[in-house]
Amino acid sequence: MLISGRITSEHTLCVSFSKPVNFHGVYLLGNEGEEYDVKLDVFSQLVEKKFRSQRNNRGLSGFDVMLPVPIQVHAEVVVQLKATVTGPNFHLCGIGGKGKVETNGITVNFYSAPGVRSGSITVEQGQLDEIIFSEI
Repeated sequence: MLISGRITSEHTLCVSFSKPVNFHGVYLLGNEGEEYDVKLDVFSQLVEKKFRSQRNNRGLSGFDVMLPVPIQVHAEVVVQLKATVTGPNFHLCGIGGKGKVETNGITVNFYSAPGVRSGSITVEQGQLDEIIFSEI
């Protein structure tokens, strides 16, 4: 959908953890210096806010979208993350994503969301670059 030179797109991905965690938010990719309107829906907890994309310490441009209060997620429970982003057209996206990542003894599994149309985010590519969580 095009809104006055800006594009609205939905990005949905599912994730689960091998141990209980506190889910804090996500890092979304965007054009450096550009402003984005974002709505993040996680377990019906919504964040709606404007963000300006900046380069992070890994050299990627984007922004953290943090929940006001972390959500406790039990081990092996699948969580659906849905981000609706309105902003300038962003031609680059993360590629080469993995279905499973281990960090600090926690295995994080990523799944393409069921029923999501082609062209949206998948495990392998999309605007959702990082999951932000802590161990309980």
